[in-house]
Amino acid sequence: MALLQRHLFSGDTFMAMAEIGMGLTSLKTAFDIAKAMKDIHDATTLNSKIIDLQSAIMDAQSSAITAREVHASQIGRIREIEEEIARLKAWERQKQNYELKQLGVGSLAYALKPEVTTGEPPHWLCANCYNHGKKAFLQLAPEWAEVLQAYLWVCPICATGIYVGYKFSPNYPWEPGLQS
Repeated sequence: MALLQRHLFSGDTFMAMAEIGMGLTSLKTAFDIAKAMKDIHDATTLNSKIIDLQSAIMDAQSSAITAREVHASQIGRIREIEEEIARLKAWERQKQNYELKQLGVGSLAYALKPEVTTGEPPHWLCANCYNHGKKAFLQLAPEWAEVLQAYLWVCPICATGIYVGYKFSPNYPWEPGLQS
């Protein structure tokens, strides 16, 4: 909501209001010129007032067009903000299905809570991406660390890698106290 309020009170909003005000001023000027023209009998003066009237009408049209363009831009920006809010709300709901898990010594990732059934196969999410509002599945890389007796799991978005003991996977989570 704050994001929407910040946009509504931005320079674009005041610009649109200024354009509308300028348009109304131009229309009033045109009306005043037209009113003054009814009593003019001199052709030269009349032609001069007609030109002034046309100029005032063109100014009003220009202001109206600018205000319409600003308004269309604001409508588009509001739509973008609403979509972002919906995405963030959906992510907040989805985040409730996960908990931070230790996958080995110094290796952390988010895993589905045991009681959650989403229809998705067991998986781990990158902790870095999760904390930045992204759902990134850790992927098993074909790299084996002989010394650690562990496989490398890598995030396809941020390239974070974690080593997890060869006995463990999303189907068989690591528990503290178990040896890899």
